[in-house]
Amino acid sequence: MRVKQTLAANIIHTQIDLYRAAIPSDWSSISTGTTTIDLTTTTFSAVSNGFACTRVIANAVINGSTVTTLKKITYTVTWTGVTGRSYTRTGVTYISQYGSHVSLQRS
Repeated sequence: MRVKQTLAANIIHTQIDLYRAAIPSDWSSISTGTTTIDLTTTTFSAVSNGFACTRVIANAVINGSTVTTLKKITYTVTWTGVTGRSYTRTGVTYISQYGSHVSLQRS
């Protein structure tokens, strides 16, 4: 189980780093919504069988107000353990129109 949790965390961190490296210079071109990440085309393709990854991009909400210059990007990795139980690992990063970035991880 720990191996799969570690793999899920590594998938999330890698996806966050890849996205940060490819942030478009035109802020308005960053679309909100949900994207399914094809793990068969990543560096984890040999070990990611049974894992699924999604990315959700949304405008950040601070104190109840939507902030259009800050995006919240949530990556969720799911998998099924050997007992048939479903597991999830989630990681969140924020990107700013002005270049500041931070990431958080939750189980």
